[in-house]
Amino acid sequence: MSRKGQVSENMILNETTRGKMFMKIFLWFMAALAIIFVVGISSAYFAHQGFTRTELRSEFGEALDEYGPPAVEIYESQGKEGLDSFLKLSNRKVRGRMMLFTSDGKPILRLFRQDRQDKDQEEDHRRLEKFLMETMKDNGTRFTFIGPLGILARKITFAKGNDYVFAAFRFIPPPFPSRENAGTMIFRLIAVLAAGAAACYWLANNMAVPIRKLREATQKLAQGDLGVRVEEKLTLRNDEIGDLGKGFNIMAEHLEDLIGAQKRLIGDISHELRTPLARLNIALGLARKRSGTEAESALNRIELETERLNDMIGQLLSLSRFETDMTNMQKIRINLTELVRDIVIDARFEAECKNCDVKFDPIKDIYIYGDPTLISRATENVIRNALKHNLEDKDIEIIMEGSYSTTKGNLAVIRVQDYGDGIEEKELENIFKPFYRLDSARDRKTGGTGLGLSIAERAVKLHGGYIRACNSPGGGLTVEIGLPMGEKTSKP
Repeated sequence: MSRKGQVSENMILNETTRGKMFMKIFLWFMAALAIIFVVGISSAYFAHQGFTRTELRSEFGEALDEYGPPAVEIYESQGKEGLDSFLKLSNRKVRGRMMLFTSDGKPILRLFRQDRQDKDQEEDHRRLEKFLMETMKDNGTRFTFIGPLGILARKITFAKGNDYVFAAFRFIPPPFPSRENAGTMIFRLIAVLAAGAAACYWLANNMAVPIRKLREATQKLAQGDLGVRVEEKLTLRNDEIGDLGKGFNIMAEHLEDLIGAQKRLIGDISHELRTPLARLNIALGLARKRSGTEAESALNRIELETERLNDMIGQLLSLSRFETDMTNMQKIRINLTELVRDIVIDARFEAECKNCDVKFDPIKDIYIYGDPTLISRATENVIRNALKHNLEDKDIEIIMEGSYSTTKGNLAVIRVQDYGDGIEEKELENIFKPFYRLDSARDRKTGGTGLGLSIAERAVKLHGGYIRACNSPGGGLTVEIGLPMGEKTSKP
């Protein structure tokens, strides 16, 4: 497949996958946002827990030292009423609530109000009893969280041998909203995620869109559109992408100047050569009249080379015209089947010299919209190239069909297959370059200039089509031309 064909297929592939870069950038930003969110929440939770644990141990430790032993003595001597009065006065001096428990973890005074009993509080009761029993066994001071309460407990033994657990409680606001406020929390979380997603979308779009435009401009440049430039808005960015856009425009401008100068040079030289070539033909005619038969062979050779030079100059002018001055090309409805049939009739005369034929048996008439002269030149060059390199006694086959539902729309496809020696795979993309020759000795024998397929490629490209070559499984080379058919495609 030619390089132009590869570029076209890459364009199609990129059209179907143009959102990949945007999605990758967007997902990376979202992943980063999610990681920051999780790390932030986790850090807040653990920092809250750590700070609270340290603060309560310090503050409640002093309260247990100061009020624990007196509370046990008052309970032993005055009972529940005395303990209740003592704790009410003591609780006013600390930020929390202090309670006295028996050795089996039961509160001496009522711990919770009856109207607040529920399943969660029953579970908290069981956890509290377990915690107090463990404190009793450890004979020390223990700290824990039970629900929203931070608890510091210590075992105290009375002089008579009775064991108690004195504990201080404080309600600790959780780092996250309670179950009652879950709806509000979820709403706020969704709002934060939506804002983060919008920011990620903007950032991803701000990076992906300019890169996509640069890619599209690069592909157009690779397809031969030397006038393509990235928009000024992109080049005004004060970052690496803006610098890349400026560099692309400078490169494209230099390429356009260099290739434009080369095309103008070819055209100018070709025009200038026409005049001395015409004089050479006149001198050749005069030389034939004045010379004898002994100079006939040399004069015939001069005439042959002159004709080849004239043909090459004509092809150079055609190539230059295709590349520089085809903006006003007029497209009309063409019966492509009849056009190819007329070319085949002429080609069969040349085929007789190699004892072969040009087979063309179309099933129906196919119509396209285009310039008949350019289409005829492109098709004729491909068929004549096949004739030059076809083996004797082998027929050239031309197949034409309407191809539908392709990525380029409805196409008329012409395949020209010869039975020559074929071409190495690595050379297939080069045969459409101007002046490119696979074998200079063979081209001298066939009279080739290396311009025929280049002109065909330019003519087809001007119609928005494609041309490519591949080696046939049975030997030889197959050149395929695809041309857009337009609205009216075929006539039965």
